[in-house]
Amino acid sequence: MIIFGKKDCKNCSSFRDLCINNNKEFEYRELGVDFEREQFDWFFEDVEIKEYPVLRYKGMLVSYHLFNKTYLNQFLNELL
Repeated sequence: MIIFGKKDCKNCSSFRDLCINNNKEFEYRELGVDFEREQFDWFFEDVEIKEYPVLRYKGMLVSYHLFNKTYLNQFLNELL
C-alpha cells in the first residue's frame, strides 16, 4: 500500500493511522516532497471526488472514497 497524501489532510492522517493501528505495511508519500500534483492530473480527471489521499493498492491507483466503499474490508482482513 502506498498512500499519496498532502500536509494537513485529515483523510490522509486518518488512513495512515488506520494502517498503523491495524499493523498494515504502507509507504507514505507527501505532495510537494515525494511527488507533484501534476503527476496525478490524469487520475483526477477520471474520479468523481477530487481529494487526497490517492492510494496504490494491488497495483491500482484508487481514490480514498472508492477504496473505503470497495476495498477497505478486504484490506483489513488480509494477512501481512
